[in-house]
Amino acid sequence: ANDVDKEQVIKMTIAGNKIESVQSTQPAKTGIIRLEPVNIGGIYPDSNEDRMVVSLDQVPQPLIDALIATEDRGFYEH
Repeated sequence: ANDVDKEQVIKMTIAGNKIESVQSTQPAKTGIIRLEPVNIGGIYPDSNEDRMVVSLDQVPQPLIDALIATEDRGFYEH
């Protein structure tokens, strides 16, 4: 469960803008291929943040209530 997968060489076939096939050149015993996702963009790429600034009156009240419900008891003190 906590084992680190060995690196693999894979062959990926792309047709147009779709992945057609993914094959391992040295199949693992599990038959699983793991790929690290690639970050393709962001709103504030220089600061590594993905945010859209809005005023509080633009946020729906149910969302505000849900966020406060998940906060700790000291939310209003810090």
